[in-house]
Amino acid sequence: MDIIVLAIVFVIIGVIIGSWISHLFHRVIMREFLKELGYDTPEKLKQLHDQVAQKLINDNSAAQPGKPVIRVRLEQHQGIIFAYREDDSTFIGQGNTREDLVASIMHRIRGCTIEIVNGELLKDQAKIG
Repeated sequence: MDIIVLAIVFVIIGVIIGSWISHLFHRVIMREFLKELGYDTPEKLKQLHDQVAQKLINDNSAAQPGKPVIRVRLEQHQGIIFAYREDDSTFIGQGNTREDLVASIMHRIRGCTIEIVNGELLKDQAKIG
């Protein structure tokens, strides 16, 4: 019985130590990888993040052939942006920021192209944020 308990303890300790070593290894590798690409400061990483986020938003907003198009109407109440289908006014998402809104809509609707009818609301929000 004592051998089984001892074996279980060693396995648990081994998993913890192995996970910790793996974390350190991947952290060093990722740091070196980003350094080689020229993203060695927090400011450069933030800039990269913003560029990727903007590209994803732009790519998701472009109509894709073969996918149904859902027209969406936006409303803003107390700083929160709400999205509704234009055809039947069904609620499909909300968010405090443009990125939150896109994530909320993508969570509920997949395999479709979203066309925002009144996109000036997002442009105004993007200027504020």
